[in-house]
Amino acid sequence: PNDCRNSFLVTPIPSQTMDFWQMMFDTGCQCVVRLVPPAEAATLQPDKMPLNTSDFQLSLTSHAALNDYVSETSLLLRTTTQALVPFDSELPSTLTIRVFTVTWSSRGDAIPPTECLYSLHRTISNFLLETSTSLIAVQCRDGWGTSGQFCAAYNVMASLAIDQSVDVYLLTRTVQNRMSHTMSQNEYSYLYRLCQEYHCQEKTTVI
Repeated sequence: PNDCRNSFLVTPIPSQTMDFWQMMFDTGCQCVVRLVPPAEAATLQPDKMPLNTSDFQLSLTSHAALNDYVSETSLLLRTTTQALVPFDSELPSTLTIRVFTVTWSSRGDAIPPTECLYSLHRTISNFLLETSTSLIAVQCRDGWGTSGQFCAAYNVMASLAIDQSVDVYLLTRTVQNRMSHTMSQNEYSYLYRLCQEYHCQEKTTVI
């Protein structure tokens, strides 16, 4: 579960709520990262819980701001109808979902400091150790631009944590090919700043 490279479900902010939660049940995914501009960072409002529909019940168990850029919400998702029963009968019909809302602007003017992102990576890694899956559902407005940068950044941190080395060029090329998104110079530089910060703390090899 610690090795989350290539374990992302990238999706736009869902317009069909049922489809999104069906995806969560079908895959057993329990971790969601929401990448939102500053003006939308508070759109997941705890006072709107619990949410009850004819097919599922979504209830809040905890909500906290981790820092100025990241908040964490824990939800309990239960099916109330056969419509959401997982295709795989071995998957549970009740899921504990951890939602991390991250302030991250597609224009690059509101990206978390590298230390905040490392803290988020550690928090997610520890949570995934408690689950049976390494999947992370990543949401942004269009489902590719900002999500692509986050996936690349997360894989940089995962590679450094697991292998103590990372080929930034190969990693970003893989993400760009899969998501048809060409990173800007600022986005690419951000990945190197992640490496440099890690390199200051540990002996690593950056290519």
